[in-house]
Amino acid sequence: LHAKFLLSGILDRVRCRLAPQGCFQQVGKDYGEYDTYSPVARKASFFIVFVLAVQFALHTRMVDITKAFCKGDLDKNLPQGVFMEVPDGFKDRDAKYTPFGWNTVWRLTKAVYGLKNSASAYNRKMSDHMRTRGWRVLDADCCVLCKGTIGSDDFMIITCWVDDNVCAYKSHKSLDNYLGDLKAGGFDY
Repeated sequence: LHAKFLLSGILDRVRCRLAPQGCFQQVGKDYGEYDTYSPVARKASFFIVFVLAVQFALHTRMVDITKAFCKGDLDKNLPQGVFMEVPDGFKDRDAKYTPFGWNTVWRLTKAVYGLKNSASAYNRKMSDHMRTRGWRVLDADCCVLCKGTIGSDDFMIITCWVDDNVCAYKSHKSLDNYLGDLKAGGFDY
């Protein structure tokens, strides 16, 4: 639990983060063998994008996806799901979240901070969503996406580093389309 105050000292809001104990997760039971890995763009890919930006007079922008690790869906094909104990604040306060008593657990369907496979789940959902919106993934680097043809007004290229995206685009309309694609997938920036 963390309290946020305004400059005047007045309480603005209270924040809390749900953090399951990911250290107790087991390979094959709670996540797949390679599910802790989230691919990131190569260093050379960033250099190439910046070279393209200079050569074709592209604008650049950094886009950070907020609460990215909470956007991914957990794998439903695992033999057992991912479970966590009911947090103390819910045990004492409201019986509707624990209708079967205080010894119940929650099955997680969405990734949350603290799970070993949160980054991988986010990356999988983000790439799948962008492919359905017409973005192409480069063969040389799976974390570089592009849309449009190079030199045209609708051209845009994105390099992804987990939840941070470096965008190079020709027109502001293509940036608006990209931000619209993010919003359509439920990704806030």
